Amino acid sequence: MQEILEKMLEKNIQNSKESVFLFFAKDRSDACRRMENDILLAEEKYPHSKVYKIILQKQPNTFTNFHVHFVPSVVVFKNGVEVFRITGTSYNYSILQIFSQFS
Repeated sequence: MQEILEKMLEKNIQNSKESVFLFFAKDRSDACRRMENDILLAEEKYPHSKVYKIILQKQPNTFTNFHVHFVPSVVVFKNGVEVFRITGTSYNYSILQIFSQFS
């Protein structure tokens, strides 16, 4: 997982043949840290996944542009189109299931 700036984000989403996972997080948030750990484990199992982290304090406009209102959130894109979204800590899918389905 790597941090990415918004100006590079659009290009990476549009030009990717693989799914792109965007992880929206806030520094020093326990809930975000827990989800990040789940994502890191999923990345180990699906190493070809493209995962980018966007931190609220560094890029608040990116949150607005992607209509992210709660953290943690994960937005999945395939062929440049949003195909899945998780918002907050209460979700019905495990991160591993999401990576399995979209990687």
